[in-house]
Amino acid sequence: MKRTVLVIIIILTFLLGVSRIGVIAEGGGSGSLPGSGTETDPNLISTAEQFAEQLSKTDNNAGEMVYYKIINDLDFSGISSWDRIILSNVTIDGDSHKLTGINGSIFNSSGGLFSQGQNQVTIKNLNLYVNLDFNFRSAGALFRQTSSGSEVTIDNCHVYGKIASGNDRIGAFIGTTVGNVTIKNSSINAEISGNDSVGGFIGFSNNNNIVIENCVAQGKVTGQTNVGGFIGNINATNGLIRFTGLFNYLEITGVSSVGGFVGNVSTSTVFEIENLYNVAVLNTSETAYPIGGGISQEFAQLPQIE
Repeated sequence: MKRTVLVIIIILTFLLGVSRIGVIAEGGGSGSLPGSGTETDPNLISTAEQFAEQLSKTDNNAGEMVYYKIINDLDFSGISSWDRIILSNVTIDGDSHKLTGINGSIFNSSGGLFSQGQNQVTIKNLNLYVNLDFNFRSAGALFRQTSSGSEVTIDNCHVYGKIASGNDRIGAFIGTTVGNVTIKNSSINAEISGNDSVGGFIGFSNNNNIVIENCVAQGKVTGQTNVGGFIGNINATNGLIRFTGLFNYLEITGVSSVGGFVGNVSTSTVFEIENLYNVAVLNTSETAYPIGGGISQEFAQLPQIE
């Protein structure tokens, strides 16, 4: 009898162990992610489905930063629909992986991978391959817009491909910025097209601080009015704009307010400009501005590099 009881106990112990292993394996699926979400132990994303599901939960995050790390190249071509995702107090480290298959019109409702960035957001070490068609105002590969009071940083991110729209405020990274934005160590090699306020990096910037440093722009930017190599249109009454270490190899085409770095600028904007290298080709029937329309004449003699 004792031996029988002992055998039953051993069997139950084994079954409980298997059950626990099953629970652990299930926890690593799409419902939850490895990692605790801290800076030293980030949540690990390995599929495009996890990317969409997990990041859609961050919009109400008003507390401490949550950290994510992408551990594989992600292919979005198998995803048939895309909901709006708001990032709030989030850091995403792409770990130099590729995001491919960001194509077609499924991102129309969000205006990009993310519809909005609010509070503190950092996206770094990411390569995006896109072929996007937008049909409404304000769109970009990463963000449709950033919100008032936000601090958004894009570091070592690169956009390749095509972004097209028949509407306004179109940029490779962001359609419209309202909060403060820093883009550094990043590049585009893409064709960007829209109507009004079309920029290589940002379409329209309103009343906020913008820093763009150590970046390269290649490809084409095309629009009607307010067309610029890095920003299409700046309306920053109290804002500071800092451009430093920028290399411009774009072909920029527009009807009016066409500039190598900015299409048009509010006259009250404060600029800090250093080490801009301009090989841009400006196609317009009106005045072409080496840096941008509305910028004070002390910057107007920017040399073009052959």
